[in-house]
Amino acid sequence: MKINYDERSYLHDEFTQMTVSLQEKAARRRDAAAKLKRTIEHLKKAPACIPPCGLQEVARLFHCSGCFSKLCDLPLDCPVQDMLVNRGDQALFSCIVAFELPESEITYSWKFVGGPN
Repeated sequence: MKINYDERSYLHDEFTQMTVSLQEKAARRRDAAAKLKRTIEHLKKAPACIPPCGLQEVARLFHCSGCFSKLCDLPLDCPVQDMLVNRGDQALFSCIVAFELPESEITYSWKFVGGPN
């Protein structure tokens, strides 16, 4: 690309303004990140989930690295078993845990995986 030599100072000024603008944005981003980190450090830690008192919503943990929450670090004794169920048929799932779960708060998650056609 060729530019008129007389426009060189204009191009220099535009480039300088753009560089300053980018530096200001970077500084604001660092400030925002530092502020968020300070806020996170002052949050209360989730209490321990202690059985057999049942499901404890206050013990929910959020994992920023994976962007997911986990209700409790207690292992569930639920053996995984593949099931083939035809469309429209029913499936029964059972899971035994070493602590009491309130009936009204039990939820089930379904994950569908496509098989060979």
